[in-house]
Amino acid sequence: MEFPWVQALALVVSYAVLSLGTWLVWPSRWNVFAQYNFGFFFVAYFVPALLTDELTQFQPAVLNLYTEIMAVGAFMYLIGLYAGANSPRLLINGRSLFTLPSTPEAAEFVRQRCVWMVVASVIGLYLSFSIMGYVALFSAQPMQAKYFHDQYRPGYLRAIWLYLPSASAFVAYAPILVSIAFLRRGYRRYFLVLLAGMGAFALELHRGEVGSPMLLGVAILFAASRLRHSIVEFLVVCLLVWSIGAVFNYVLMVYFDVGTMRAGNSEVTIWTLIAGGAPDINDSMHFLSRFMNHPQYSLGRNIIGGLMPNQYKWNPGLWSLSVAREMTREEVVNFAAGGLRLAIPVTGFASFDWLGVNIISFGIGFATGYIVAFARRHVAAAPVEVKSVVLIVAWCLIGNLDAPTWHLMTPLLMLAPLIYPMRFRLLSSTSQRSSIIAGAAT
Repeated sequence: MEFPWVQALALVVSYAVLSLGTWLVWPSRWNVFAQYNFGFFFVAYFVPALLTDELTQFQPAVLNLYTEIMAVGAFMYLIGLYAGANSPRLLINGRSLFTLPSTPEAAEFVRQRCVWMVVASVIGLYLSFSIMGYVALFSAQPMQAKYFHDQYRPGYLRAIWLYLPSASAFVAYAPILVSIAFLRRGYRRYFLVLLAGMGAFALELHRGEVGSPMLLGVAILFAASRLRHSIVEFLVVCLLVWSIGAVFNYVLMVYFDVGTMRAGNSEVTIWTLIAGGAPDINDSMHFLSRFMNHPQYSLGRNIIGGLMPNQYKWNPGLWSLSVAREMTREEVVNFAAGGLRLAIPVTGFASFDWLGVNIISFGIGFATGYIVAFARRHVAAAPVEVKSVVLIVAWCLIGNLDAPTWHLMTPLLMLAPLIYPMRFRLLSSTSQRSSIIAGAAT
């Protein structure tokens, strides 16, 4: 099969819209969402589509359908993005849903709460390991322990009341502390706390869960810096981090003998290694190929199924994995993987056929544009600490639009003490309390 240049270029453009489209409605150095996504776009979409022969391994009918779904979905997403970015703002009783003011007092409030939350989360992580009775890195079956499967699940459930809020708090607050530690004197001593938290995630083999938030913190740091070419410099850093991470991820899968769904016997190059560590296109095409053999539309249950705990049948990652690998629920819940990551248009197609491609893509684009406009408005003239809170909140919201899961929602819930400081005013000193409340009321 000759290389399908038309389909490859169409896919790259479609994924560029879905990954980097927010830059069109907010072309600013503070749009860390597009900058952060640039590295992932390169390793997960650009490299597999244009620098490997991955697309040639599938039937032309599947490739053509996949390309059409992505092109239509990206177009509808783009329309929704512009519509959401220019829509009226939602107010309750004439007030914004985000109450943290842009004042120096609010910045001090963020600094203090951030430090305490990160310290508490690190302590909670290590205490939860003792309750579980194991850490994944040193377990007999590391990948099963990573996903808390089989014999490791009882220990996880025993410690979930402490582990989940601790991990979620670190994910939510660590990026803010990264920017504070570099930009404010006296806060660099907390690097040891950050390293301890990163070490806890490394022990559980959860590289991505902490690596992505930390990289976002670095993006905020570059945006706040006075470097002349801060965006370009961060994009280079982002490319290197994502590329190295993708190769490392592929090496881990091979080392732990986790089967991949890669087709063919492609020559091993740096590009195939990178593509193997972020197999989004490959996974999506495998899913679509198997789905079309026995199309059973989920009617949206795969979109909201992640909000149900205890490995629910319609959890988006588990359900898509069960379809792609033709597994039963019992087989997939104990499979050493976290599930598949499907593109927004493919998720819509699996829900409501072509109607889902159009409606779901437009709806998620609209919500993304609305959230980006919220961030654009609130970071203006705000201290960097408040900017960091705004950007992390927006990042958490956007990350839960296409297929929200309850464990991805918890970092957003952990940010409530910063989003609504008035409701937690008893934790503040008297002077800070009055200043924050006064700032929020204006």
